[in-house]
Amino acid sequence: MKFHKNKDLLEKLLFLKAIGYNFIDENFLNLSKYQDYNSIDELNIEIKKCSLCFLRNSSKCVFTGFGDKNSKIMFVSLCKKDDYFEGTSGKILENAINNGLNLEKDSIYISLLLRCEISNSDAKNPALKSSFELCRPYLLEEIRLIKPKIIITLGEEAFMHLYPNLLSKGGFSSIRGSILKDDDRFIMPTFSPEWISKNPSFEENFIDDLKKIKGVI
Repeated sequence: MKFHKNKDLLEKLLFLKAIGYNFIDENFLNLSKYQDYNSIDELNIEIKKCSLCFLRNSSKCVFTGFGDKNSKIMFVSLCKKDDYFEGTSGKILENAINNGLNLEKDSIYISLLLRCEISNSDAKNPALKSSFELCRPYLLEEIRLIKPKIIITLGEEAFMHLYPNLLSKGGFSSIRGSILKDDDRFIMPTFSPEWISKNPSFEENFIDDLKKIKGVI
């Protein structure tokens, strides 16, 4: 399956819209540095001061990506919930990285689509959909800076929010575990550790999915 090749302009426009631009002059688009950050640290400063959506009013924390910034592997989660990276879900993810990739968790890079923590009431708020749209350009810029060779999306929602128009007619189950081509990188949609914690019989499938990427990194 081949992704659309000419996404750069769209991604830049989405980013500009997200940080507040309402009108963009055609000549402005030709400036090479108008959206680009020179480093992940610069991008994280922007993320931490973001106040584009309602979540910033209630969130106690703003989350940035973490791990090896030189890794060829990037995991993308939908958002951080409770003990996602430290508790049960974190242990499931760490075990899958150890057994599926023969790597330690801190040797790969992990990021999120949504940077603010969300409460149960936030999760039911219709405005949450726009929060994902406003946050998504930060991840696109992070991908540009990290330059991963493969992106592993954790769960159906993470895949849908990152690539909203690319779910096949067969649904998520038809592409889960597949290695998809996206210009100069690969994408693999797989289970989220949170889902595995509720459906432990699929943990071996999760590990097997990760084993497949050894041939492309």
